[in-house]
Amino acid sequence: MDDTTGSLAISFDPASRTTELWSGFVQDTIEIVEDELDLVLGTKIEHNDYTGLEIQPNARLLWQPSDVHTLWGAVSHAVRTPSRSDNDARLNAGAIPPFTPDNPTPFPILIFFFGNDQIEAENLTSYELGYRTQPVTWISLDTTAFYNDYSDVIVGSVGTPFLETTPAPAHLILPINATNDAWMHVYGLEQVATLQVTPDWRLQGTYGLLKVVASDPSLEGGSPEQQATLRSLYNVTPDVNWDATLRYVDGLPGLGVSDYLTLDTRIAWRPEEGVEIALTGRNLLQGSHLEFGSTGNFATSPAVVERSVFLSLSVRF
Repeated sequence: MDDTTGSLAISFDPASRTTELWSGFVQDTIEIVEDELDLVLGTKIEHNDYTGLEIQPNARLLWQPSDVHTLWGAVSHAVRTPSRSDNDARLNAGAIPPFTPDNPTPFPILIFFFGNDQIEAENLTSYELGYRTQPVTWISLDTTAFYNDYSDVIVGSVGTPFLETTPAPAHLILPINATNDAWMHVYGLEQVATLQVTPDWRLQGTYGLLKVVASDPSLEGGSPEQQATLRSLYNVTPDVNWDATLRYVDGLPGLGVSDYLTLDTRIAWRPEEGVEIALTGRNLLQGSHLEFGSTGNFATSPAVVERSVFLSLSVRF
């Protein structure tokens, strides 16, 4: 249950609401070929107060022809149910002054996002294919490809402006209404390679590629197309560990964020059981970098991550 007090910036209708969520999950593994081929079937069953009953099934097939090769595939259906904001909110997203090129009227224009109590759940059908191999004991390789089909995606659709006189002064409202009018196709791959250089030193590299095609341009450019990491985990002694991560993240053109390369490292010493002293450095390659920007539609704050170095002491009893 929640109880809110509205303002010009944000309000909910109704101001108070009690919601219930019920869910359950069932799953079964069927051995088709002993020790080689398995089929996993399951579903999540959920009931919520916004869209009612939602059923989210999945099927996975796992084939292991030998000890060093594993191939798997999956088809899943999932939903994102509407939130309180999608359903009930009235959110002030910005203002346009009068007698300007964007607003030649004598009234200020307030841009408001309005929830929609007829909104439906967003739907996802996901297809995945993966392969894992460990040709020798000191190296393993994982590759996963995926294709995600999103439908009934919730976006803001511009409605017809109307005049409000309260609160003063009189102003026009430009409504942006929540609707299920968009779709997205998201596809890509993820690769992970793990190398056990020595018994005390492990290297792990990852690469991810993500492509987004959407009916609404605002849904594109908000996720990095490419990401890569190289991680080193080294046990200097039984009581001293040194970890380092080099990370590259592609830019976010939809949010005005450039790509960046950064380095994190941590060295920890455990002088006795339950006690750890650690020196950590984060974002060491530059003074700061932007990781998230403004969408231009709502008053989101850019997220700037600065370089930091700190010493910590942990004691566990």
